[in-house]
Amino acid sequence: MNKFLFRIIFIGLCIIPKSVIPCTIFFAKSQSKILVAGNEDWSDPFTKIWVYQRSIDNYGVLFIGHSDFQAQFGINEYGLTVDYATIPKVEENEFKGKQNYEKDLFLEILSKCKTLKDAEIYLAKYRYPSSYHQAMISDASGNSAIVNGNGIFKNSYKYQIATNFNVSKKNDIIDCSRFKIVKETILASSDISVDLFTSILSLTHQEALNPTQYSYIVDHMKNELHLFSFHDFEHKVILDYKELIAKGFMLKDFKELFPSVFAEHEFRLNHKDSLKQSFVKRIQRNEGIAKVIADFEEMSTKDSTVADYPFLFIKVSMSILAEVLLTETNGKPFQYWWYPWEYFHLKTNDASLDKTLVLLDYLEKIPKENSRQNIGTFEFKGVLHKLLGNIDIAKEYFTKTLKISPKETGNYLRAKSFLEYLNSK
Repeated sequence: MNKFLFRIIFIGLCIIPKSVIPCTIFFAKSQSKILVAGNEDWSDPFTKIWVYQRSIDNYGVLFIGHSDFQAQFGINEYGLTVDYATIPKVEENEFKGKQNYEKDLFLEILSKCKTLKDAEIYLAKYRYPSSYHQAMISDASGNSAIVNGNGIFKNSYKYQIATNFNVSKKNDIIDCSRFKIVKETILASSDISVDLFTSILSLTHQEALNPTQYSYIVDHMKNELHLFSFHDFEHKVILDYKELIAKGFMLKDFKELFPSVFAEHEFRLNHKDSLKQSFVKRIQRNEGIAKVIADFEEMSTKDSTVADYPFLFIKVSMSILAEVLLTETNGKPFQYWWYPWEYFHLKTNDASLDKTLVLLDYLEKIPKENSRQNIGTFEFKGVLHKLLGNIDIAKEYFTKTLKISPKETGNYLRAKSFLEYLNSK
């Protein structure tokens, strides 16, 4: 199978343009400081922080990302950083004609490069992977660039700013108040500092539906990563990112680093994924799976939306699977949707997968109006059985997935790729 074609098809079917979702990233340097900072504005309040462990094949990387373990911000042990901001769809890709990279290009950059110059070798050879975002890359020597489908835009000043307009549109009027606030504040200051950057983060933070879930400042001169949670700039955690990465794999809920704050607590409590997260935690705490299912059924009788098939238990199953895959790969960000072949060789005895299979068995037995309602259940059962070493059962469920999935959808192509691999053994 053409792996890049697989990825493009999946993105085309499943990614919704997110230009309405704001983020703010900025970089500046002086004789005494090299700083990069960002606000991550998003609806998911269950942020994770983890370390992708150093090995003979990769540098260690500290990531902050969403509850599905897809990374949003990363910094490696040499201080190379990558962060993303959504932009309107790039129609003309200047990377056309370059090679398609069949892995996560920016994960590869963070795990293989020390500097922006190193990263440019990859960017000169490979096509930018998305039409819907741009990335700011910076290094500990004081270099930065913004990259998107229109090209590479290196820093020509002592500062650089990325928000949600395409930086290649040089002649367009920049109608972004956050960009203006960052630029004007930096230019009006005699020098840059962590305090100045903190004030800029506060001035540009978001609230409402996509509030600023976390903020960060990297102080390269001190190897420090300053962190803030849910636009609360009164409480700060400072980490030595090199020291933390050197300790190896680590995974935490971001909120565990901070004191409880009412506004943040209420946002999480009333979030649509709060119930999903509670079920995930109960299963991971080894609570009896029968009790989890019984509670789900009782809730469903009181609130019909809880039982909307198949979303809740499918999402619970996917969350548990994502964390298992992250742990088994020592912190490699979750890539199953785009690169399922990254997990072909994995095998585990993680007990949470057995419980997850019970959830999926329960879903499979629920009467369906349409056989396609079983697509996700069959696909994930195939993956879980494969990971647990039940190869014949895995083949059975991947075959079932192919029978009911529309061709060329992500479900079909992932199941097909797994089945081809298993049949080749």
